[in-house]
This record gives sequence, C-alpha cells and structure tokens, in this order.
Amino acid sequence: MGSRRKTAVAKQIMRARLMIDGTINNPDIQEAATLFGYPAARIQEGKALLDAVQAKRGSAESRRTVKKTATGTVQSATNVVYQLMTPLTGIARAVLVGDHIALGALGLDRGPLPRSRAGLLDAGRRFLNSLSTDSALATRLAVFGLSATKRSDLQAALTALEQAQSTQAGAKGAAEDATPAVQEALDALNAWVMQYRKLARIALKAHPQLLEKLGMPTK
Repeated sequence: MGSRRKTAVAKQIMRARLMIDGTINNPDIQEAATLFGYPAARIQEGKALLDAVQAKRGSAESRRTVKKTATGTVQSATNVVYQLMTPLTGIARAVLVGDHIALGALGLDRGPLPRSRAGLLDAGRRFLNSLSTDSALATRLAVFGLSATKRSDLQAALTALEQAQSTQAGAKGAAEDATPAVQEALDALNAWVMQYRKLARIALKAHPQLLEKLGMPTK
C-alpha cells in the first residue's frame, strides 16, 4: 500500500473514530442521536465496523511484513547459491578447458553463470546432476577441490532457494488477498459514517459546539 493510500485510510479511520467515540462519550450527543434513529446499539454497530477495519488492516500489514521478510530470504538464498557455484564452476572450467563435451554436460558451455534465479537454479541442478551421473568426472574434479562435501553444500543451497521462493509466493498471495478485505471493511465503515454524519447535522443543528466534538466543523 502506497504512502498516499495509507494516509487516506488513516484519515478515514480517524474521522470515524472521532464521530463514534465523540458520541459514546457525550450524553447530550447520545440523546440527540437517539431521537434521529441512532441509539446506543446503533452507535455500537459503527464501532464494530471500525474495529473490523482496524483488525483487517493490522492483518494486512502483518502479511506485508511477512512478504518483505520472505523476499529478503530469497535474495539471501540466491546470493549463497551464486557464491557457492562461482568457485566450483571456475574449477571445472579450468580443469576441463578444451573438453567441450564435458563442459557441455555440466552446462558450462553457455558463458558466465546466469544471474536470474530461475537460470541459476537450472544451472546448479544441471551441474550437480551431471557430476552425480558421471563418477569418473566427479573424481577427476575432486582432486582439484570440487569435493563431494562442496557439492553437497551446493545441493543444500539450491534446495533452500527453492523453498524460499515457494514461501515468498505464498506470502505474496496472502498479502494480495488481504487488500480487498481491508477495502471491503472500509467501504462498510464509510457508508455508516456518511449516513450518520447527515443525521447528526440535523440532530445537532442547534448545537454547533457538539458537532465540533464529532469533528464536523460548522460555518
């Protein structure tokens, strides 16, 4: 939610709270409002609508925080994969220089490592799968530091990245789902406030000072 949107929503909530709390806390306003169809029970309906907006807004903000955290986790996991793959592919390129078949099998005949997450995942999986199915090649490269332990570390990092992306997708969907719920609750509150404002102006026409307490300035 953009900053302007947040400010607009905050103002609408403040306006509703001022009217509702102002009525609940002032017996004179309560008495006048009751005569025009807004007894205490109906004011409590407005308060329930306000509480619903606050609750849904808090839930939406929490989901946005989760989404932001998940995005950061994906970026960190991507960096780990890249940092692990860079020296390992460097070893393979150095040892296998001129061996186009082996380099092609490892996916190292396509230029530098991709920086996109999808490309990096694909390159990592292909690299490890080729080594797992060609024990002779794996043994040859292990002599130069491309050990089974390092391959295992890369495998774990790739899995962590895939899991992080899955979590991020879920968090993104949850955050998007929360926005319509907030708007729906806000629309209901605003409709209540709009009608109450009209009746309050009539009920308190002779008492401008009471209208002021509801955040409704008079001319």
